[in-house]
Amino acid sequence: MRIKRISIFVITLSFLSACAANAETQLSNNDQSISQPESGFKFSPIAHGHTAELLQFITHYTKLNETEQQTAYMAVVQALAENPDDLKLKIKRAAILAVPNSVQRDSKLAQQYLNALLADEQLSESNQSLVQLIHAFTLDHQNQVKKSNAITKKADSLKKKNKALSRKLNDIKNIEKTMIERNAQTAKP
Repeated sequence: MRIKRISIFVITLSFLSACAANAETQLSNNDQSISQPESGFKFSPIAHGHTAELLQFITHYTKLNETEQQTAYMAVVQALAENPDDLKLKIKRAAILAVPNSVQRDSKLAQQYLNALLADEQLSESNQSLVQLIHAFTLDHQNQVKKSNAITKKADSLKKKNKALSRKLNDIKNIEKTMIERNAQTAKP
């Protein structure tokens, strides 16, 4: 199940990257400015490059072993301490905390960081799309965890009820056995 989610996440990120790469851009010969595609979205090759780099980082990070993941996370946290306004590092930190096979996975903390990133107006549109995707993924994971916890609690409750009913059934059997023994003793003259 975990591998399936990771695969879906990576595939979705790949499609996002492919869609952004295939967007049509037209450069005017006079001012070399980038015009808007027909879809109405602004396209910035620089922003797309940063997003593609983030996607590559996430893909690479998920393939690392535990110690390498811890090292990568510490490097991002340390770099972020030195440059707290770096959006790319903030996205990396949130992604590390959000991806399923991360040693550092903490969906609640990732959710806080992702909400802060979504509120940041300096986030490019392509990075905002990536953050929204990770945000949706994290929300889904949190909902799945809540459902799983509810099912576990319900199963525990049913086990306790089952034990109580088994004890009552055994008590009833003992009472019935005692009554049969008494009837057998009184029937013997």
